[in-house]
Amino acid sequence: MDMEDNGPGAVLYGPEAERLRNWAAAEGIPVVAEFGDETGDDGSSPVRRGLLGALSVVRRRAADVVVVRDVEVVGSTVAAQEAFRAELARAGGDLAELDPPSAAAPVEPRAFARAYELVRREWERAEISDRLQDGRRRRRETDPTWWPGGRAPLGYELDAGRIVESAREMAVVTRIKELRRTGSTLGEIAAALTAERYTTKEGRTTWYREQVRRVLVRHGEPTDDEPDVTSEVE
Repeated sequence: MDMEDNGPGAVLYGPEAERLRNWAAAEGIPVVAEFGDETGDDGSSPVRRGLLGALSVVRRRAADVVVVRDVEVVGSTVAAQEAFRAELARAGGDLAELDPPSAAAPVEPRAFARAYELVRREWERAEISDRLQDGRRRRRETDPTWWPGGRAPLGYELDAGRIVESAREMAVVTRIKELRRTGSTLGEIAAALTAERYTTKEGRTTWYREQVRRVLVRHGEPTDDEPDVTSEVE
């Protein structure tokens, strides 16, 4: 079974997720993966991106049921909802709803055909993206210094296609961690870095909360504005 979540392998917290899991357990359906919308999903897809991931799992015969609260979470239109249901059935899976509608709304054939084609295209794009990400992850596991391209994150630099630590930039990362672990909020850290004239990756001396947040996320530090305060400072 696949369930809504924040991505494959993730665990969603909250009453909605717990309700889905309890229902699956009561029905004797084992959970093999959990999916949901990615952060920043702009809603342009006819169905929610997390469900496209669930469709991929069904296509691989790793699951045969996708569980959702109700069909409305699948897509914004009835045509999109029915198109996803049809593609799921084509892959050999079923859609289970905790709160099914009392009556199914009619679907205009041409709208269904358009939605079905969009669902297939979006799934193909999502599948290609997932495969690329999996390939990059496996490459990094075998060679931690390999970098897929683009700019290196703060604290690192590229050397002949390999990512290595930058002593100058790591000093900034260390300072961010120090401030965070002594209780500073993201805004306070940004203000401190600006006042202390630390430079960003682009060489600027003005810092913003989002830049600080990205550094903390990359290094596994808390990012809400109620930070974990510890006595140990790196």
